[in-house]
Amino acid sequence: MVAVIATVDSYTPLRPLGPFLVLAQDADGTPLVLKCLGEDRAADARARHEFRLEAWRAAQLDGPRFTRALDPGTAWQERPFYTMPYAEGPPATLVQPAEVAACVRQLAEALAALHERGWVHAALEPTQLRRTEAGLVLVGYGNLTAHGQRARRPGAGPYQAPEQRAGQPLDGRTDLYALGALIHFWLTGEAGTELDLLDLVADPLADLGRWLLAPKPGDRPPDARTLLAALDRVVPGPRRPEPLAPRAPWLAPPQLAAPSLAPFDTMLQQLDAGEPVGRRLEALPGAGKSTWLDR
Repeated sequence: MVAVIATVDSYTPLRPLGPFLVLAQDADGTPLVLKCLGEDRAADARARHEFRLEAWRAAQLDGPRFTRALDPGTAWQERPFYTMPYAEGPPATLVQPAEVAACVRQLAEALAALHERGWVHAALEPTQLRRTEAGLVLVGYGNLTAHGQRARRPGAGPYQAPEQRAGQPLDGRTDLYALGALIHFWLTGEAGTELDLLDLVADPLADLGRWLLAPKPGDRPPDARTLLAALDRVVPGPRRPEPLAPRAPWLAPPQLAAPSLAPFDTMLQQLDAGEPVGRRLEALPGAGKSTWLDR
């Protein structure tokens, strides 16, 4: 079911783009995208919190390869949403052989910037990329995962690395595996990771694809910058860094309601009284664990 909102602040919805995505325009007529939390989850406090975390994370990204969250909206009590620039262009499902190297370079530059900020995309596939006049643009941040953490949605598709499918902690090499799967798809036309098919492709990028598709993370490039250096040796071409802008000021990390940490206030009182106690401090990111510990 496609979620469409009749009226959202000063934005005028135009047409649905997919589940929970709406093409709209602002008061100046600028096209943008509204991403909304589904009505069936709007009353779920945990779902609302995770959605606001997604918006906050997407607000930290900037540059020509990202669709940065622009505005968290104001209708939080009824329907959480945030806005993003409209990346006009088709998904990266059809890339001509002569264009593959440029797409790989652009995506590797985006991943380098993303990983250096401490995030793993954890959902790379052709539908998460848009081919615009300015080049490849990375969209969709619903599974964005902090370095060293497990993805909320492990996935089981051909673009997910073995460690992600196994529910293990992720790092930037997880996204590099997905990039290898994209190279496989772009060069062979098959969505999979069969290395035998890459062996049949007379393209220097095939060797990079095999390197990225190593089952063990330690056998892949250590980071996207290393991949870019290897790519420059195989297919020389211009590239420029993709620095991220300073963190967006409009949305501080969302906080869970104070009662979620109430049991630890009791523990603090017991500790002050000299009573031996032990508890496991576990909560969603942004819940205030560090703040509580600082007390």
